[in-house]
Amino acid sequence: MDAARGPKGFPPNIERSLSQILESLAHILVQSGISFPSLTRMARVAFVSAARDSKQDAGRAPKISIASIAASTGLTRPEVSRILRSGCVSTTAHSMSRAEQVAGGWITDKQYIGTRKSPRPLRFEGKGATFSSLVRAYSGDIPARAMLLEMKRLQMVHQDETDTIRLVRKAGKIPPTTASALRAIYPWVSVLSESVKHVSRHSLTSKTDHLSLNFDSVPQALGAVRILSERREAFLESIAQLGTYAPRGSTCKVDVTVAVAAATPYLVSLSARTQRRAKK
Repeated sequence: MDAARGPKGFPPNIERSLSQILESLAHILVQSGISFPSLTRMARVAFVSAARDSKQDAGRAPKISIASIAASTGLTRPEVSRILRSGCVSTTAHSMSRAEQVAGGWITDKQYIGTRKSPRPLRFEGKGATFSSLVRAYSGDIPARAMLLEMKRLQMVHQDETDTIRLVRKAGKIPPTTASALRAIYPWVSVLSESVKHVSRHSLTSKTDHLSLNFDSVPQALGAVRILSERREAFLESIAQLGTYAPRGSTCKVDVTVAVAAATPYLVSLSARTQRRAKK
């Protein structure tokens, strides 16, 4: 193995950056109950789409072979063929998480369905149909207690004071912050992708800075967020004035993405704040 490269053949800096990106994305997905099988399903489709587009951009023959896409992506030819036939992500088979498999069994297995064809309330363990027997049947090797905690975290079940467990929803509740985070990420990644695709011989100018701002109250923090939004608009206008407003007569194009992300203000513990003041 080349000492200047990582175990997969990537330069160490690329592997480190890619690992950091995936770890941050994984935090968002795990908190929302989006499973690894679901991500890998979408990743397969994305890789096939990217490989097909790159060969079209390179001016290859209109008919792109399945073998060439398989060679570029590392997928097998049957996998590539199946993805190309399906057409898009939404038409591929959904890969359910373990919690969704348990919920699916709860609403389809006659042993766990009540008289009104609704999922029966279950005891955690005991004789007959219980939550533990349901988990053994549909979750593979996941223990019942761990599955109960996970389904509670995803707000899929409710356990009352009598330890009776009821199914609330058949899929995890995805918080609005997840949708907001992914919407914020997409434009930034998209413009970087286009830059790498069309300007392969030039370096990409990109720098992202992270700042943590401290305030004495939540209203002050919210006011700062509003000011950030106003300054972002003014900054965009100043950048637009650098270029020309006649795209037909221009000979060069530069794509610029400006991202301003501000998380909801959260309270700092009194002990941590006291420690910071003591250091001053």
